[in-house]
Amino acid sequence: MHVDDSVVHDDEGFGRKKKKRSFLQRQKRFAKQGSFGRGTQLSQDMYDYFINIVKVMNSKKEDESEMTILASNVFQEIEGKEGEYCCNQIISRAIENLLPYSNDEEFAGFIEKFSSNLRPIFNDPFGSHVLQQTIVVSYQKYTKCKGNSNEDDDDDGVKQENEDEKKLSIRFYEYILKISQFLFNNLYDFIWDTYSNAIARTVFNVLSGNPIKGEIKPEERNKKTLMRVPQCFTELLKKFAKKIMTHPQFDDFCYQSTNSGLLQSLLVALGVDSLERREMIQQILKNYEKNQVDLLNECNEPFSRLLEVIASIGDKGTVKTIYKMVVKDKLVDLSKSKCGNFLVQKLIGNCESKKTFGKIFAKIEPEMENVLSEGNTGVVLSIVKACRRLEICQGGCMTMLSRTFHVKDVKDLILSVSTMTPWENFNMETFTFTLHGCLAVQEMLNFKKPINLVNGLLEMDDSILLKLLCDSKGCHVTDAFIGSPYVGEKNKDKLFRKLQGRYLELATSKYGSRSLDAIWSNTSLNQKTILAEELLSRQSELNGNVYGKNFGWKIHLNNFRRDKEEWIRLYRSSETAEKVFADILLPKKRQKTS
Repeated sequence: MHVDDSVVHDDEGFGRKKKKRSFLQRQKRFAKQGSFGRGTQLSQDMYDYFINIVKVMNSKKEDESEMTILASNVFQEIEGKEGEYCCNQIISRAIENLLPYSNDEEFAGFIEKFSSNLRPIFNDPFGSHVLQQTIVVSYQKYTKCKGNSNEDDDDDGVKQENEDEKKLSIRFYEYILKISQFLFNNLYDFIWDTYSNAIARTVFNVLSGNPIKGEIKPEERNKKTLMRVPQCFTELLKKFAKKIMTHPQFDDFCYQSTNSGLLQSLLVALGVDSLERREMIQQILKNYEKNQVDLLNECNEPFSRLLEVIASIGDKGTVKTIYKMVVKDKLVDLSKSKCGNFLVQKLIGNCESKKTFGKIFAKIEPEMENVLSEGNTGVVLSIVKACRRLEICQGGCMTMLSRTFHVKDVKDLILSVSTMTPWENFNMETFTFTLHGCLAVQEMLNFKKPINLVNGLLEMDDSILLKLLCDSKGCHVTDAFIGSPYVGEKNKDKLFRKLQGRYLELATSKYGSRSLDAIWSNTSLNQKTILAEELLSRQSELNGNVYGKNFGWKIHLNNFRRDKEEWIRLYRSSETAEKVFADILLPKKRQKTS
């Protein structure tokens, strides 16, 4: 019987998952069994060397200079066998993490030798990860070198430095083109392979100017330009799109998980003005219409994920087409579906037409309770966000949520929504706040008439309110309450008075202190004085806590204790009192260090 080595077993319950072994623990266990890493076989000495390298890396991550030295040593150790050694699991992990710290000259030498035989690396489970990282780091170093060069400088030393930077940038640029062209020439062979497919996605991201996944926020992906890239990068990306669209099995890509992901990456990379993107979207939608794809069937999840991306990046016309062709007649069923609800969320999130959203709201509003019962809280949040963004159906949204959560007294709505729990199931002892719930509350506080929600917050039991404001998700509700233009100043003052006597608890909490920051930023000088006096009366407790001490430093509590009148005068005379206090505090710090 095979037992997963990532699971620790004990006598109390065989097979019970307790704790996953770390990467290093697993590698050490392999060594004890006589296996020196997966992939390329290593000698025990080489294997032990890289075990130690990974250990050192884990302890030196914050020290860039140490990591650069480490990268240099590792490059020397594997010199001449870069491609072979990088196909070993432990070396692959080490190199992948060290590449961003390598100096430009050594990195340029490494990629030149590493890429001497690309085909086996493209299909290798370990070498492919190193290859992906070299593409990303090459782009980062290319843009850095381009940005550093200043051809107008007359200094001979600077001119030489600029010349060196220029030569390096050309090497990185040529490496990116080399990998991209090799991929293009072998595209039909590589796209079916898991590892090569992942490399292709990285290439698309780099050619579009977005080398690292997550570097561009989803809401910013639809902008005309992600980052300025060479024209040949853009042209090559378009060639990739055309070649993929002419593949005889293009329609099958939409149903296959790996290639659906490839198409998603390519669509995002192509950019909003790309003719190729529009053609590809049309081809995918024709495929959907021709085959009448059942998105409620989990087997078609890859197609559903592809439509999600199209819905999130598409223009107004594309969103309208997806609504009519895909969503309109199945809106409620998709919203309740484990897989399909994400498509509904993306569609609503990118809907700019009040008319289209009005139709969506009218269809989904009577069924929201059933949607919630399936656990699809993201649909609830997307509806609330759209109501705030498009400034329609806001009153209807509040009514819908009151009915969905069975809230009779509207002041209880904030608790039900923030926990995403129907009121009859709400337990005062064990409730926890949810991310989607707290985000929905933040959005509703920015509705044009949030008075019922505001009253609910102000009438909340003190202990529950404190729990909300000290929660990692709930603390952001404070930002929304304080920052909303639709919450009156009188109500903000009421919140300040309601929390009097509890400010120490807020200040000494990791997330409560964040709430207190938001409150402090909106208080009058008189309220600041009251708050400072309350904290000063318990300063020893405040200073005994790291968060409390930081907040006390921020409001200059020591200055307040020494000279209250001067503290008040400085806050009154300057809108940026922190700058005034900095002028007082910095000379003292300099004296201590001198």
